[in-house]
Amino acid sequence: DYRDTGGWGGKTGKFWGGQTVQGMLAYYYCILNKGNKSVELNRCVYNNMVSPARAGANAKFKCYIKQDPCQDCQIQPVTEIASTHFTDCLKPWLCQRSVANTNRSRLCRDLHHAWFTVRSEMEKGWGRPGNGPASEWADRNQFFGYCQRGGAQGYQ
Repeated sequence: DYRDTGGWGGKTGKFWGGQTVQGMLAYYYCILNKGNKSVELNRCVYNNMVSPARAGANAKFKCYIKQDPCQDCQIQPVTEIASTHFTDCLKPWLCQRSVANTNRSRLCRDLHHAWFTVRSEMEKGWGRPGNGPASEWADRNQFFGYCQRGGAQGYQ
């Protein structure tokens, strides 16, 4: 029941991702199921978007979740992330190298590597070698040979 003028049920309003599952979940838990027990999950563990702790470059800005101490999702170990949302890091198949020496870039590299690890395992399960044909690009180990160069055109 998504309405172009008012979102889900005409009650959620329009927001980025509102037509997708993000909007449906907000509609269900905040409107349809309001008052029933639900648990807010840790945003750094579930649907980690590699967000900085604060809405700005320094500590004077408020925490995104309006709580202190403020957890920085950019330093969350990949082994402790249940799911991610490739918004800030961009989609793995865009073959972005993320070479800067920042918490954001390090986590994006780790998340992309984890994604390509899953792809490699899937390929092996299909009886394929588990790595792509790209051999010359500098980041073969990062992308398992599935990226010949940066950008969507480099994805194999």
